[in-house]
Amino acid sequence: MVFEWQQYPPEKLLVERFRISGGFHNDQRTIIEQLVQGKRVLAIQRTGWGKSLCYQMASLYYPHLTIIFSPLKALMRDQCERCNTAYGIPSAIVSSEFSQGENEVTLERAASGKLKLLFIAPERLSNMLWQQYIPRMLVSMIVIDEAHCISTWGHDFRPDYRRIVTLLNAIPRQTPVLALTATANRRVEQDILQQMGAGVVVVRGTMLRSNLYLNVVYVQGEEEKLAYLGETLPHALGSGIVYTATKRDAEMVSAFLQHLGFVAEYYHAGRDEPTRLDIEQKFMQDQYKVICSTNALGMGIDKSNIRFVIHYQMPSSPIHYYQEMGRAGRDGKVSWCILLYDPADIAIQEHFIRAAKPEYSQYEHVLSLLQTTSEGLHEPEIMGRTGCSRKVVRNILAALIEQRFVVRGIERRYIALNRPGSPSFTEYDILYEKKLYELNAIQEYASCDGCFMEYLTTFLGDQPGYRCDECGRCRPEHFPSVMVSKRMQEQVIYFRDKHLLPH
Repeated sequence: MVFEWQQYPPEKLLVERFRISGGFHNDQRTIIEQLVQGKRVLAIQRTGWGKSLCYQMASLYYPHLTIIFSPLKALMRDQCERCNTAYGIPSAIVSSEFSQGENEVTLERAASGKLKLLFIAPERLSNMLWQQYIPRMLVSMIVIDEAHCISTWGHDFRPDYRRIVTLLNAIPRQTPVLALTATANRRVEQDILQQMGAGVVVVRGTMLRSNLYLNVVYVQGEEEKLAYLGETLPHALGSGIVYTATKRDAEMVSAFLQHLGFVAEYYHAGRDEPTRLDIEQKFMQDQYKVICSTNALGMGIDKSNIRFVIHYQMPSSPIHYYQEMGRAGRDGKVSWCILLYDPADIAIQEHFIRAAKPEYSQYEHVLSLLQTTSEGLHEPEIMGRTGCSRKVVRNILAALIEQRFVVRGIERRYIALNRPGSPSFTEYDILYEKKLYELNAIQEYASCDGCFMEYLTTFLGDQPGYRCDECGRCRPEHFPSVMVSKRMQEQVIYFRDKHLLPH
């Protein structure tokens, strides 16, 4: 079904199709109108603002397929289910969660006009199956979620996203494109605009989240962190997330909270897919008080009533912190965001940054290995033969694919292409320096004298000078000192000795 603008203006669709009676947020209607006029739009809006509504509604004014590129599997699942069941918009997903046969059925539905929305991960652009089907698809609109991933200066740059740019250059100029992000400072914004081409309409909103109360609590060591959680969480309303930097800590903190009697669970990428889905669903249904998780949880979880987000260790940057704390309070109600700051934790993030940066010899090793076989190799085979970590192998493969020295074939085999020249590996040198700069910035946030919210929003491109009047700097009375009882000290010591925590 295709709606006519005059007969079904956005205000009517908002109520009748999307069951939203409160009207549009600032700029939502503007973005929809620009898309319906065939424009390319970059929307930079805060977390929880409602960016997905823009492309969902705009797609109803077009006759053919809208393709949404997103790296977030949980978000794709949530949006796809909602579009199919609540909004009556035929939608499907192509991702590694499905077999090749299932993905082929979905691509055939898209090519034959049976879908309105197709969600797909950017890395699929290098897949031969996708390349076979895309020429058959009639595409009305392209959506790039998490668009900061296009930019080398974005906090989560992914080389696979650069293949979207190649697609944008190949489609007719009048095809509307929507790029969405909540975390693009001015430098990242300019880089995204350069990738999208001329004539892009920028719709930037404030990054302010006035219902989030921020604070930093100085702690020293595991025992003080656990004691803080044990004393404060019994008084916390609703459910929330404790973010940890490592899988081990997610498991350990969850075990400690269970020891105290909390309904808690741990979540990270090491758990199998059915288990993660089960945890996500139960969390959405308020069956857990606390989820202890690495950053694997959150980016695709659209749970509006998360009342608290606590970071057990410092994240890698102010932007990552803004995204992760932004899971809280999406319903507009007051929520609490606490960073437990131990300066010693910087070593964890420094290790991650160093470990993700490939050495030049590793690039050459992976490429020469792939050049020895015409059939290609799976990712685990490359890891085994080179001794490189999964993260390093993926970064190398992404760089080689972007520069067209390698292609991802059917059955997830990586195949070297026969072409002259040598690839360039300088991009990760830039990324390495940028990540160190951002790590220093999150330490500045923890020790800043001014408003915590102002620091984050200014870092993200808002004008300085804002004062939230609610954070630990503006209103310290919101955050009274936490007194650790003797009983809690005993519980922590018992747990420490049982789980062999460092003294």
